[in-house]
Amino acid sequence: MELNDGQGEHKPTIVIVGQDSKCDSDYERLVIGTPYGLHHKGSREILRRTKLYFDMIQGLLKLGYRVYLTDLLKIWVCNPERRYTGMKLPDIDQQRFIRLIKAELNVVKPVAVITWGRVAGNALNRLDLGIKHLNFIHPSGAASGAWKKLIGQSPTDSNKLAYWESVITQELQN
Repeated sequence: MELNDGQGEHKPTIVIVGQDSKCDSDYERLVIGTPYGLHHKGSREILRRTKLYFDMIQGLLKLGYRVYLTDLLKIWVCNPERRYTGMKLPDIDQQRFIRLIKAELNVVKPVAVITWGRVAGNALNRLDLGIKHLNFIHPSGAASGAWKKLIGQSPTDSNKLAYWESVITQELQN
């Protein structure tokens, strides 16, 4: 993603890595989409849980970065007995995706990688990337307790966004 501001190829790239793609569709169908469903206007502007993600990304765009979104684990497997609940991928498959993310980053050549969540953060910490890595708590509501502890106040979307913008600006300007 990038703003159409005439800067084109001269923008540095930031990569945001999440854990895995989630889907609330029928487990018998394969659904292909973009990370956080941001290809869908409603996900960017209306749906509360993904609007925050897009607001965070817009902060990076406004700072003059191009943003590339990806997931550490390229698939999410639904438990057919408990819709909306995932099944853990076998370790061999997880390791394949972790090796793939390093190759993916070599192609994109970011100036920094931002991870959202413990799984993505820990996996990228183990890789020798040679670039700045900013590990954030996932912005989802599921991590509200961790956000409250981190920011010392109610983990509203506006408080999370204010913290994000403060840290991002400080870390990327150094």
